[in-house]
Amino acid sequence: MDEQPRVGGWTQAYCTTCKAIGEHVVVAMIEDRPAKVECETCHKQHLFRAGLPGAKVARPAATGGRVRRTTRPPPAETVDIAALVAGRPSRGYDPKLHFAVGEVVSHPSFGVGLVTLLPGPQKVEVVFPAGPKLLAHDRGLPTAPGLGRPAPRDDANAPRVSDAPPPRAK
Repeated sequence: MDEQPRVGGWTQAYCTTCKAIGEHVVVAMIEDRPAKVECETCHKQHLFRAGLPGAKVARPAATGGRVRRTTRPPPAETVDIAALVAGRPSRGYDPKLHFAVGEVVSHPSFGVGLVTLLPGPQKVEVVFPAGPKLLAHDRGLPTAPGLGRPAPRDDANAPRVSDAPPPRAK
């Protein structure tokens, strides 16, 4: 009975630490194939390897063994960014500046684009004619202490610290 591997299930794989094929627990899957496994002997996690190094392993013909990893599906239609930003004022891109959705950004390398998404703190997605780009924003420098001299110490009034044991009581 040939059971399909699943996360938490068992499979035979080559361990890169033990240098042998042995029992492994499936940690992660890509489609119907284990991607990451943990060795039952040494408990190290590594990428799934079906056989010994140098051995040819059959891969699915449809994808050529490669899996497309995208966070979003490709756009169904291309949008003319130039038409969307035409006649609107643009701001020059600087990672220290804060941007909002709908603003027009002028980038020195990518050209003029439109802010479409704020996916996380200090990140902004801007759609340029070449495609969407994830850029940094709102990274203003915090006020750092200056490099001036510190205030002089007043050793006369500072408590004395010593390594010597405390005096014995009589």
